[in-house]
Amino acid sequence: MLKFVQSFPQIRLAIYGAASLILAGLVLAGILTEGQSGNILTYVAMGLGSVATLLAGLNVTKTPATSTVFVGGTQLPTVNDVISQGIAAANQVQSNLAPTVDQIRAQLELQLGSRRTG
Repeated sequence: MLKFVQSFPQIRLAIYGAASLILAGLVLAGILTEGQSGNILTYVAMGLGSVATLLAGLNVTKTPATSTVFVGGTQLPTVNDVISQGIAAANQVQSNLAPTVDQIRAQLELQLGSRRTG
């Protein structure tokens, strides 16, 4: 299959060429209209595009998100580590910025004069 994958661009070009020639001949012979020929060629292109996408997906090396990557001798954090650090930082910021319900209630009571200080 590897040989097929490597030669697929040439095979695809040959199929496009053959389909175009055959469809042009059928239009000239009066068997097909130009619209029908265009539709058929569109379906051929969609089919070949789907095969190309499938082959690309099968031949991509997949690296797990948790794998260790080194660049210049330095270990890079994994995707999960970066996400966890981001969530922790967001929680910390939220806890520092957002007042609690009790704090909001106390501020409102002070502003409305129904709470005594002291």
